[in-house]
Amino acid sequence: MPEGKVGRKGSIMNADEMSNRLDAVAEISLRCFLFSLAILIVWFMSYVVGGDWIYSIHSKWFDLSKHEFAYL
Repeated sequence: MPEGKVGRKGSIMNADEMSNRLDAVAEISLRCFLFSLAILIVWFMSYVVGGDWIYSIHSKWFDLSKHEFAYL
């Protein structure tokens, strides 16, 4: 029996196919990480720069004091 992993259709994957799939998964994971990091940076900068504006919006929706909002 040849060495390798069994694919979805029951065929045997060689090392190159396995490497290509792992490279694709690594590329997708990296893109997701960078996208989530960008969202986090935008959120942090908007909180730092426009904290009072964000507080005014959230205080209409939720019963928060400024002190409670600062802990978020």
